[in-house]
Amino acid sequence: DSGRTIAEVDGAGQRCLVDLATAQGVGHLLYVSCARARSDGDPLARAQRDVERHLRASGLDFTILRPTCLMETWLTAAGGFDLASRSVTIYGSGRRRMSWISARDVAEIAVRCLGDRDAIGQTMELGGKTPVMVFDDFDEESRIALQMYVAEGAVIDMDRVLQRFPVALTPIREHLRGSL
Repeated sequence: DSGRTIAEVDGAGQRCLVDLATAQGVGHLLYVSCARARSDGDPLARAQRDVERHLRASGLDFTILRPTCLMETWLTAAGGFDLASRSVTIYGSGRRRMSWISARDVAEIAVRCLGDRDAIGQTMELGGKTPVMVFDDFDEESRIALQMYVAEGAVIDMDRVLQRFPVALTPIREHLRGSL
């Protein structure tokens, strides 16, 4: 435990990065935030929205990507999805749809954005192509804001982004097969 808070690392630390990029004359800064559907009561979402505002006001050319839940983070034992013990934590009812996305897909879209002048000044919500319910694909009430986000669900319409940046998004079932 470093003793650092979300406000220090994801807020002040990232704002300092924007300031440094501005001072160094960086041509295009791509910032990976979190999906709009995250509650403003969530400390991470608050910190990241603050960085987004700071970036927009910086004068830098920027692109903001806002992915939903990353498969590689949430579909793990730490996220409540423990394949080894064949158990899963269901947040909320487990019946809200979520557009899970792979970090590889976010990275692919990020690379394509950096080579595309039309991506400058854009904020893009990112999620998997087919929203699924946690309850549909795998078997307690939520205790923290991040878990509430999963409980509330988030469906992202990726059609516009995929038309501009055609990426073959990783289906959740393919990700899970690779985890077995």
